[in-house]
Amino acid sequence: TVFTGSALTVIVTDDGKGISAIEAERVFDAFYQTEDGIKTGGAGLGLSIVKNFVELHGGKVWVEPWKDGGSTFGFSMPA
Repeated sequence: TVFTGSALTVIVTDDGKGISAIEAERVFDAFYQTEDGIKTGGAGLGLSIVKNFVELHGGKVWVEPWKDGGSTFGFSMPA
């Protein structure tokens, strides 16, 4: 988490299985689920809700998939 005085940025990185670059393009779409999300019974709404909330407050959200697994999710909002 970084607070610069004009923005708050939160970045979360993991070293798990990760998502593909193709999935990363759709992961914030409502009802979209990765194959693992379907297996765990998700509804495909969580990241879509996060994106809408952040954007309603003038921010942006992103994901960076890693080639060898893991991913980084982040968002930035004006302070």
